[in-house]
Amino acid sequence: MSLLSLKDVQKSYKVGEEVVCVLRQVNLEVYQGEKVAVLGPSGSGKTTLLNLISALDRPDAGKVFYLGKDVHALTEDEQAEYRLHEVGFIFQFYHLLPELTVLENVLLPGIIAKKDLAALKERAFELLAHLSLEGKAHYKVYPLSGGERQKVAIARALLLKPKLVLADEPTGNLDPHSAETVINLLFSLCEREGSTLILVTHNHELAKRCEKRYLLREGHLVEC
Repeated sequence: MSLLSLKDVQKSYKVGEEVVCVLRQVNLEVYQGEKVAVLGPSGSGKTTLLNLISALDRPDAGKVFYLGKDVHALTEDEQAEYRLHEVGFIFQFYHLLPELTVLENVLLPGIIAKKDLAALKERAFELLAHLSLEGKAHYKVYPLSGGERQKVAIARALLLKPKLVLADEPTGNLDPHSAETVINLLFSLCEREGSTLILVTHNHELAKRCEKRYLLREGHLVEC
């Protein structure tokens, strides 16, 4: 059985008086441990696709299945649990809390999930060490470089060992050297953890590193 399956998914938005269809009859099968890239220009629906997978938004038609369960048939509480425990998010602009330290940012999902704090800290320091950030665990995040902030975001996303990691343009705000470092670490950690990665990117060279590559064009998802 696939980890994630999309069946005939459609999504439209109203822009003024016009209805814009961003996803048309999208079908996708993703298996445990795969790395999947989704390419497409800005506004093509890539982020919308991730929002539907994570149950942050609902499709107009079609189904999104995670381990055989329709995520949009779950209750709101069940969807929140799904996002917290099964899905790790990495965003282009990090979404870190500047008033917190590196360690506190990484620990947030575990604190929300009410996990044992000692075990959480051990896990957080393990991830930070892999990302060469253990020496900055007690720094506030605002003085960090963009690459370091994205490493913190990766550690936060992987804290609870999610099966599915969704990365929305994770290198889009980084210089080429930092981008290369961050992606190498992300791929390495996903491989080590056995996590499935769905990567939204404009970067064709980066996409080539994934086993499966898709292009979103005029609402249709086509395999490259």
